[in-house]
Amino acid sequence: MKQVKDEHLDELNTPNYMWMTFKTDVGIMGALDHKTFKFGNHKFTVKRAQHPTDIKFENREISAASHTNRKRCFTLTVFLLGIVFFFAGNWLV
Repeated sequence: MKQVKDEHLDELNTPNYMWMTFKTDVGIMGALDHKTFKFGNHKFTVKRAQHPTDIKFENREISAASHTNRKRCFTLTVFLLGIVFFFAGNWLV
């Protein structure tokens, strides 16, 4: 077994396929339009995979504008809580 492994090490370490996820459908369509990619010295052909059954797509329907609004609300909340804790700490001291 060790001899076979040593003789065929490059073939054993060569990736046969990989899974990629994309943030938007535009990225998926762009990747499918290119058809081939190079990774190191290896060339890959892009094919659409079947939908996996073990990955949850719970936030796919949320738009980019909603993500931006959530980030802004979170930042504002943290900032306001920081101000409240700062003044409450000064008042207690």
